[in-house]
Amino acid sequence: MTLRRRLVLLHSAFAIFTVLAAVASIYGVQVYVERAANRLEELISEAQLVENLRVDLKTLDVHLHELITGRRRADAVFDAERDAVLSRLDEVARYTGRDRSELKATTANVAALRGELALSVDSCVELMRAGNPENAARLFKERIENQVAALDVHLGILRSALDARRQESGGLLFTRNARLLTLSLLVAAGGVGLVVAGAMIVRRRLVAPIARLVDATKAYAAGDLAYRAPVESVDELGTLATSLNTMAASLRASQLKFKSLFENLRDAVVVCDANGMVIECHDNDSALLGRPAGTAPGKPAADIWPNWGGATGRWESLIKRVLATQEIVRVSEVPAPGPETNSRVVDAVAYPVDYAERPYVAIVLRDVTERQRLSQMARQTETMEASVNVARGIAHDFKNLLHSAVNSLSSLVAHATGDDSRPQAQRALSACEQAASLARRLSRFAGSDRGSPERLPLAETVQLIVDAMDEGFRKSIELVVEAQTDAHVEIDRDHLTQIVLNLLINAREAMPDGGTIRITTSATQATDSKSQGPPRDYVLLSVADTGCGISESDHDRVFQPFFTSKPRGDQGPHGLGLAAVYAAVKQAGGFIQLESKPDQGATFRLYIPIAS
Repeated sequence: MTLRRRLVLLHSAFAIFTVLAAVASIYGVQVYVERAANRLEELISEAQLVENLRVDLKTLDVHLHELITGRRRADAVFDAERDAVLSRLDEVARYTGRDRSELKATTANVAALRGELALSVDSCVELMRAGNPENAARLFKERIENQVAALDVHLGILRSALDARRQESGGLLFTRNARLLTLSLLVAAGGVGLVVAGAMIVRRRLVAPIARLVDATKAYAAGDLAYRAPVESVDELGTLATSLNTMAASLRASQLKFKSLFENLRDAVVVCDANGMVIECHDNDSALLGRPAGTAPGKPAADIWPNWGGATGRWESLIKRVLATQEIVRVSEVPAPGPETNSRVVDAVAYPVDYAERPYVAIVLRDVTERQRLSQMARQTETMEASVNVARGIAHDFKNLLHSAVNSLSSLVAHATGDDSRPQAQRALSACEQAASLARRLSRFAGSDRGSPERLPLAETVQLIVDAMDEGFRKSIELVVEAQTDAHVEIDRDHLTQIVLNLLINAREAMPDGGTIRITTSATQATDSKSQGPPRDYVLLSVADTGCGISESDHDRVFQPFFTSKPRGDQGPHGLGLAAVYAAVKQAGGFIQLESKPDQGATFRLYIPIAS
């Protein structure tokens, strides 16, 4: 049954009850009042009739006495008065005796006495008309007066009974008034009960369900989409509750779906309004934003991440640009926001989004630090490969030219006779030998000179190389060697010597005012960041100095041939020492890591595989 039909039926019940109660009350009052009034009027009429008859009997007695004494004649008037009194006696006998069992004996005596009185009066009148007043007087004295007295007694009894009946009728009228009052109270109580019952029904079927629906809407407005409105009926309110629950379930499913997608994104997402205020924020597992995501909503993005890099990448300009063009804006490789993540770079994609009837901008930040690092490594590898190819070509051609020049100069020195030509030829031959040494270094860097690898104890070999350094090299510096392993490596002895000497020379040149060079060897496990392979067993050769250091921008260039950050002196060009070190370590299957900052020294860590 629908709620509308229930309310119509309830209102109809109220209306029907009101009409029936009013009709019953009016009819009851009318019936009770009419009956009481009729009964009271009847009793009054009967009492008046009896009282009037007693007077008429006395009057008849007086008239008979006057008739006997001769003061009145037995004419038609007398007969009429006599007949009237007798007729009223008959009326009293009939009227007062109907439906009254307690008065039947008295009315029967009245009827009998009436008959006797009628005979006696007729006899008396006949005697008077016959001229026999003595007998008439005797009849009057002996019979008529006794009959009149007896009738008066019985009429008095009737009068008393009728008075009692009248009093009883008055009491009955009072009782009926009380009944009417009781009936009215019952009707009122029934109306109150019906009103209370109707109020309870309305409260249970209408007010309470509506209140629960209001609670449900408040819960949904507060974001509690897991709340469910109770469905207690199949009427309109039940249908509405079911619809609300279905809507909330759909919204919750949609919310959970998009929340799951949003929270499991590998990228960081920041949603801002037109004023740059953060509405929603999600950080990926790498904590790209540098602060808990839950602390960002409700605050300006420019205040939370003030170190956003690049003029085109600032929050305000990016948001204004997106809202103005309503297009996707991409910004590549800009410093990541946040004071703790300045070393990272990100790609930003900003696009407009509309929800809640307001424009917003979603900014997706993707950490591309690793991509940039791999790109730089790829560029470095390409540069090194190009350098290797150039060095290989130069070394090959240089060797061919030097071979011809050395042969010619050697022959010239052997056959020179003049004092001036021999020294000049000798100096030229020395220069060619230096050039040949340079060619060998180029060949070693290019990989064309792999040497003769052998199994060497790294710590012991390094100690021998250090001990062979002359005193001039050790001047104003402290050279410390710490051997923590006796592991062997497989490498060419000359290559290892060249590696140690080049690193020591570079460290000595980085400390013109003196300092400390610390050489350590230890066994470890490591992974080459460029190969991303599994960890392997290495011998770590670390050479650290306290010199001027190397700027971070030069870290990837120091191993390139002919690159140097030092001024060129009279001894010729620099720049092949670290390139040769890089080539020798790569030929041995290892890799190099550099840690250095300006004015904080430099540490070269060489990872050479342990020989099996």
